[in-house]
Amino acid sequence: MKDLIYGLNPVREAIKAGTAGVVYVSPSRKKGMKDILKEAEAAGVEVKIMRDAGFFDSRFPKGHQGIAASRYESPTTHGGASRTPVTSMDDLLSKQAQDRLALYIVLDQIEDPRNLGAILRTAEAAGATGVVTQERRSAGLSPEAVKASAGASEHIPLVVVTNIKNALRRIREEGITIAGAEALDEAVPAWDADLSLPLALVVGSEGKGLRRTVRQMCDVLVSLPLMGKVSSLNASVACGAIIFEILRQNR
Repeated sequence: MKDLIYGLNPVREAIKAGTAGVVYVSPSRKKGMKDILKEAEAAGVEVKIMRDAGFFDSRFPKGHQGIAASRYESPTTHGGASRTPVTSMDDLLSKQAQDRLALYIVLDQIEDPRNLGAILRTAEAAGATGVVTQERRSAGLSPEAVKASAGASEHIPLVVVTNIKNALRRIREEGITIAGAEALDEAVPAWDADLSLPLALVVGSEGKGLRRTVRQMCDVLVSLPLMGKVSSLNASVACGAIIFEILRQNR
């Protein structure tokens, strides 16, 4: 059985987005899931009560909440799980013509699926136009990433490209400012930088940050000055803080 996602929020959002194929429920959790089962029924999604006690524990980590769903195939599959909507860079950038406040989140080799999911969740909540990630040396949209996104992965466009630098060149061709999140001395505190939209925010890998060649493509480097003893922030936390500083500046 392929392309299973798990957890209440991811399954609920898949039902809303029309990407849920079959919903699987543990009989011991059925009573507490009346609302989501009604949503599935209203959407015409098949529900199966799984009598096999090991169905969930053998497939998912702790926190599966006794519910899972298969998903419809989409045009693009990456990291073992299909998703919708998936668009091309051209499709994503066409939104620039429609939305002068476009915000793109570009991920340079984010490898932890939980960070990918958390960034998708924050980006969707902030109304970002879309997220761009690289095919190689990057987390794919696995069930773990979908769970971490709390279902946001079912709503925000995610473009998987072969080369992030080529994607940034396309973004620059559209006249969009590129800001890189980086903890370097030359980086400007995010609240002192001009983060006017349209904008692309580039976030680097958990351990190394932005690659040098990617950093050189940025128009401005921004940082979050730290006041405590810890020398760095989790990539998804830093990304979220900067995203909401961007929103603050453009409200």
